Amino acid sequence: MNTISLTRCAIAVTLLVAGASTAHAQQAFEDKYVAARPSGGELVPLPTVGIVPVGTLPIDADVGTQLAEAVQKQMAAGGDDRFEVLSRPNGSKVNWAFAVRNAPRAAHEAFTPQFTDQLITCLHSLEDDVELGSLNILLVGGTLSDQQARDEANAAGALMLTNWKADRCATRRNSLPFIESNRANLTAATHGLVTEAFDPLVFRGQGLLDLISALYPVYFDSGGFWTSELVPRLHAVFELGVNAGLLTSTERSKLDRALRTFWDFAILVVSSKLGIVRSFIATTALGCVKTVPELSRPFELERCVAEGKVALVALRVAGQDYIAAQRVQP
Repeated sequence: MNTISLTRCAIAVTLLVAGASTAHAQQAFEDKYVAARPSGGELVPLPTVGIVPVGTLPIDADVGTQLAEAVQKQMAAGGDDRFEVLSRPNGSKVNWAFAVRNAPRAAHEAFTPQFTDQLITCLHSLEDDVELGSLNILLVGGTLSDQQARDEANAAGALMLTNWKADRCATRRNSLPFIESNRANLTAATHGLVTEAFDPLVFRGQGLLDLISALYPVYFDSGGFWTSELVPRLHAVFELGVNAGLLTSTERSKLDRALRTFWDFAILVVSSKLGIVRSFIATTALGCVKTVPELSRPFELERCVAEGKVALVALRVAGQDYIAAQRVQP
């Protein structure tokens, strides 16, 4: 299965968050792509790519904390620092996102060989050298003579994006030897786009600006190389983190019995899921047990929920139901 197909599969995964034993409306998460907004000094600003609540609506702070702990533990376990949790207070809730980390740009150098190969494949997907003429001038570090030539280069870049998104880059429509023989410059162009560090001996001045304009869409527009590579990774970390750190609905059902103390409940939770996020236990304690003496009294989670002290929130991730705890505000 190619990268585009993987991306489509990942985007098809819907993360549902529905209130259980509460009056809260169902809440869903979605992929979010925000086009880059140029800022001072940036030649190639990166878009924002992440997973957010539908409509970018805020979520309960307790749920956000548990999700954040789950994915951060997964990133730490996998040694993956390409992603980050973004959380900002919004009243009693938080604006929450799990997003691709755009900085530092040098960290993206690892994508240079792969994206260069993809660029070469997409260049071969163009019909003939008529479509490639102006773009080829830019790829060897040249300068275009007029706006018509720039429009032709931009059209070639846009067509490569169309072919990539439609899985048509794999269909070779030209066999121009120039493309492979120019691999060094194509690698330099890719390195510059992903790290924003261009070789000034090859690309400079108006030619550099025109090159960025022509190639930016196939690299960084929605459905281009960047999102095709990183969206599946983003979903994988999210799903693995939730699976390792949150109780499934089946595991949660085993907690529905009276226990001698809250400590026995905490031990039962950990034994049900060794990687359970500590914020789940802490949220339950803060909502259900108001004083230190209560920690040693008989405890039953279902009674605490029924009394309106804590709500259990169901998160549906990759076809599996998970549980987060949320303190009920008086």
